[in-house]
Amino acid sequence: MYTNRNDAKRAVIELDCYEIRKWKMLGICLSIDNYRLFIGGIAKTKSKDEIMLEMLKVTDGVSDVIVYPSVVDKVKNRGFAFVEYENHKSVAMARGKLILLEEFNYEDMESLLIG
Repeated sequence: MYTNRNDAKRAVIELDCYEIRKWKMLGICLSIDNYRLFIGGIAKTKSKDEIMLEMLKVTDGVSDVIVYPSVVDKVKNRGFAFVEYENHKSVAMARGKLILLEEFNYEDMESLLIG
């Protein structure tokens, strides 16, 4: 069992490129904590501030929203955003909550997706 940082590093060294079957190798690497979620399907008319407000309504720990302008119309976004959180735990909790909200067609998310 690899339950601490040193054991995880040792597992990478021992198991990376380990042949589990003839010509079938394991690819092992340390995971990196992610502080950012990709949110797609956003109405292209939504501004960074509107997206931030909507995400703050349904998730905790939001620290920033990154939105790229449309190539054709700089006033509009590209239909997606990256939402940054304070820490990895906040990202994990937000992701779980957003999955549940999507599964149950949560009405508050509609304002983010509909123009």
